[in-house]
Amino acid sequence: MSDPESGPDSESGPDPEFDLQALFAADAPPAHDADFVTVVVRRASRQRLAFEIAWAALVAALSALVLWAVGPVLAPVVKPLAAVFVPAGLVTAAVLFLAHPRTSFL
Repeated sequence: MSDPESGPDSESGPDPEFDLQALFAADAPPAHDADFVTVVVRRASRQRLAFEIAWAALVAALSALVLWAVGPVLAPVVKPLAAVFVPAGLVTAAVLFLAHPRTSFL
C-alpha cells in the first residue's frame, strides 16, 4: 500500500488508490444530515401519534360498549350513590379549577 501523502505527482507515477480516495472524499455525504434526521423523526412521530390515537379510540369504544352492556345491572347501585358523589365531584372540580395557576383568583 502506498503512502496517502504521495499524490499523482510522485516519482512512481499516479497512484490509483489515492485518486479514488480523493474522488470519494469530494462526493462524500455530510457526517450528520440534520434535514434527513428531522424528516425521519417527524415521520416516526406521526406514525406513533396515529397509532396512539387509534389505540385510544379502540379502548374508548370498547369501554363504551362494556358500560352500555352492564349499565342495566349497575343502575340500581349507581343511582343512590350519585346523590352523594355528584356534589362532591362538583366541589372538587371547582377547587381544582380555582387552584390552577392560570385561573387562580386567590
